[in-house]
Amino acid sequence: GQGYQSRLQQHAREKERIGLAAAALIHPGERLIFDSGTTVLHVVRHLPGHLLMDGDLTVITGSLPVVRELGPWKGVDLILLGGIYLPEYDVVVGPQTVDNLKGLNADKLFLGTDGLTFSRGITTSNLLEAEVDQAMVRAAREVIVVADSSKIGVVGLTSIMPLTEINTLITDSEAPADFVAQLRAEGVNVILA
Repeated sequence: GQGYQSRLQQHAREKERIGLAAAALIHPGERLIFDSGTTVLHVVRHLPGHLLMDGDLTVITGSLPVVRELGPWKGVDLILLGGIYLPEYDVVVGPQTVDNLKGLNADKLFLGTDGLTFSRGITTSNLLEAEVDQAMVRAAREVIVVADSSKIGVVGLTSIMPLTEINTLITDSEAPADFVAQLRAEGVNVILA
């Protein structure tokens, strides 16, 4: 697969807008899980200064880029998950990571994905990451998927969860209208950034 930096460049404008819309959903005092996707990193980068300074946020992540962004800020209590380091994704995965998530309770999970379809749900190309993502989903009260519209209709190697079980999808305005309408009809909140 491609390296993290080149993935970060793809659909950068859409990811910026998605990141901004997603960051607007975060409130002081919340407990948040950030997965390792490049779009998720845009959410973190758009957190407003007042939250970073004194937002009393608790952030749970295995993503090293997220740690580097949020580590210096005093408004953020960071819980770094342990595990096996994958340089290509700059993330930790594996049984320790899954174990670390057991018993944790978060308000919101910001989840990236390689593909979204009604038939296969939220999918990813990396089996080890999928296992961690599933543990993150179990730990969170609310699942917010951030994905640019190029991911819609794509099926990744392994399924994380059914599409209709997510709470919110934040994507860009190029998303197919019929897909958006069907998802909304299923009770999922869809935000077009």
